[in-house]
Amino acid sequence: MKDIGYNLLRRRALLVVFLTIFFMISISASLISVKAKTYTWLSNPTFDTSDEWFYQFGSEGDNSDVNADISNGTANFNVLGDAGTITPVSGIINNSKSSMGWKQYKNDIFQFPDTANIGSEGIYVRHRWFDDPNQFPSVHFRKNVSMNIDMSDYNITDVNLNILFNASVNSNVDTPNDSGDWTYFGTGDYIVFYALISDIYYQEPYYVAKNKTRYLGQNSPEFIQINDSLLFTFNENVIIEALNKAFEKDPDHSNFSITLGIDIYSEDNIQTSDPDYFDDLYIKTFNLTISYKKNIDEYTTISWNQEASKISGDDIIISKAIFSFNYKINKIWPEIAPLSEIRFYVNNKLFSTGNIKLSNFQESFEETDEFDVKGFIEKNVNITISIQLILKDSFELEEIYSISIDNVNLRIDLISPGYDWTPIIISLIFGIIFLISIFIAYQKYYKYPKKIRKLRKFRRKVRKGKSINKLEFNKKEEIIKNLLINKKKTLALMIIILIFSSFLLSFYINSSIFILNKNQQNYSINMLSSDINDKELIKNPNFNTSEYWNFTFGNRGDPSVLISSFNNNTANINVLGEKKEIDLVSGIPNQTQFSQGWRIYNNSNYLPPDYAVINGSGCYVWHTLDEAESGGQIHNFPSVHFKKNISIADDMSLYKITSVNLDILINASVNGNVDAVNDTV
Repeated sequence: MKDIGYNLLRRRALLVVFLTIFFMISISASLISVKAKTYTWLSNPTFDTSDEWFYQFGSEGDNSDVNADISNGTANFNVLGDAGTITPVSGIINNSKSSMGWKQYKNDIFQFPDTANIGSEGIYVRHRWFDDPNQFPSVHFRKNVSMNIDMSDYNITDVNLNILFNASVNSNVDTPNDSGDWTYFGTGDYIVFYALISDIYYQEPYYVAKNKTRYLGQNSPEFIQINDSLLFTFNENVIIEALNKAFEKDPDHSNFSITLGIDIYSEDNIQTSDPDYFDDLYIKTFNLTISYKKNIDEYTTISWNQEASKISGDDIIISKAIFSFNYKINKIWPEIAPLSEIRFYVNNKLFSTGNIKLSNFQESFEETDEFDVKGFIEKNVNITISIQLILKDSFELEEIYSISIDNVNLRIDLISPGYDWTPIIISLIFGIIFLISIFIAYQKYYKYPKKIRKLRKFRRKVRKGKSINKLEFNKKEEIIKNLLINKKKTLALMIIILIFSSFLLSFYINSSIFILNKNQQNYSINMLSSDINDKELIKNPNFNTSEYWNFTFGNRGDPSVLISSFNNNTANINVLGEKKEIDLVSGIPNQTQFSQGWRIYNNSNYLPPDYAVINGSGCYVWHTLDEAESGGQIHNFPSVHFKKNISIADDMSLYKITSVNLDILINASVNGNVDAVNDTV
């Protein structure tokens, strides 16, 4: 009975072995999966050459503000800041190397002075008046200047202008303090030195420097000479505005004109002869220095792009797509442009959560997050990647900034049709080895009863001449062996059936997973469970009321041009465009209902005419020059201004003037004694 128990235990051990193999194969079968592989989809991700990559400008902003290149294994965006200082004119105005190109011009209707030229000391003018018609001589000297760059791309930041002049006159030049030397006095005798900046066609000149004498020529105390002095220059903003206006009119946005002028006015202050001697008038030097910085335009864009191969095959499944790259900048980005950034597109679709502000860039390479772009990848179309620099600010930039990218990777995991049999193959190999080992051990040893094994052992010892022990035999073992042999065969068959069933079950489960993944790729998932409830994630999606919705403005632009509203179950954003036409002044300037507010003002440089009034016909002036009358000769250049202040109810900073219509009706009648060019007699 002891041997019978042992044999039962031996049979149970054999059962445990087979059950172990069964579970090993079952577990291995459950690990069967479809084949998956990771691909690096982009070519030349480290920019070893320029192959496969190309850059492209955007359609907004100014493309001259940026460029791109590949160097030293990186792709670069260059923001082309620039700054400079130029002195286009300097030194003595004598047509020397540093001050060439000055030419003499007539000032409109005025006659030239007696002498006007450019000498070794600069512009020189001399004039003597002897009660002759040349009472108001004037002369211009003009020079065209080129900046040699397109100034529409630059902002002028600083201007330095200085002009040196001097003057000497005779004491017969009448001033307000020479009351003992003149009989009549209006404005006196004076000189105006000035500088103008204009376009090269001299269509819109602006005063940028000016000096008008008042007491030069005074007798007591004597003041008949101005030593070398700087001409009064206008505010820097005025000079910059004059330059910008000139550049706007120039086709190349680079050229402008400088005009230096000297005007002389001789007033007839004595009934008899009143000579005025303007002996030596000089504009000696002219120095202009202009500093500028590059203007970077808002919404300028440039991008590095690659068009990669397509994913083909209806049975291919995209299980994962990860995009990343490294980035840096050559110097810390300026604070004046906080909105500019790097962003990227996959298949022409913006990945909005991947934007990186340039203000966050460092001077050494950093790696982006791993962006999951699986939802942007499509099959059977070429995959395109675009990394874009967008400058969302308008600002001045005086240096070149380089933004570099490297290691641009798009890793895509693809699942192909079929299965990965590796786990079960390995398990089967080990299982077969294990079974063979058990089979050999069983055939050589364990299939024999204990007593038989002892007998076999006894036989081997006899053959080898070793000492042996006494053996005991019991025939009941043979009987029990025959009874159990049929049970062993049945058990083995059951184990084989269980192993095969387990393999089929695992195969079916993994096939179902493959089908489910394929359906997910096509955005259609067949749900096998009915325990799913619809949930409304957005409240009030049909805008039945304004509840749950709010309207917020951004931090740029003018919010007053936008307004929100809810009506007819829709939410609306209205852009408040507007066009207006207004008549500011109309009709006769006669203080009637539609033309009120006109006033008469003296022109400070001149005496007023004999009669100036606003009446039913408009602005009316009457004047007679009669040198025979007391003080009549000093009224030979009268002037008057009529002014009206105008207010527009709207804030014009919110509008742009698109057109203006101005009509002024005049008429005039004079006596035949008014002399004209053709009145030779």
